[in-house]
Amino acid sequence: MEQACCPYACCSSPAQPQTISHMFLECPMAATVISWLCRLWQAMTGHLPDASVATILAASTSEGQCASDALLQTWHRLRLAVLHSIWTAARIAASSTHASREMSIPFWQEAVKDARRT
Repeated sequence: MEQACCPYACCSSPAQPQTISHMFLECPMAATVISWLCRLWQAMTGHLPDASVATILAASTSEGQCASDALLQTWHRLRLAVLHSIWTAARIAASSTHASREMSIPFWQEAVKDARRT
């Protein structure tokens, strides 16, 4: 099965593999959005979250990031909304860049492969 490639021209190589960590954290398009999310959270709470796989993808929260359950729920909702937006944008970009083919590796299969590499 062929590895899907990042659909954005701003990536370092034209055949950048589209791993989960690349799609959501390392791609310059995603990194800009994740940076915005972290700065927004800092403006709201005074705490700057780490833009890591654990924090952004696995929902791990550090001590002091969420002072209450309501803030924790807000963090999770914002984080998931941003991840969904990144995923949607990548799918749209992939379909417009590679109109004749869909990303060939299903999301969960790729997630498992990427998690095993970490």
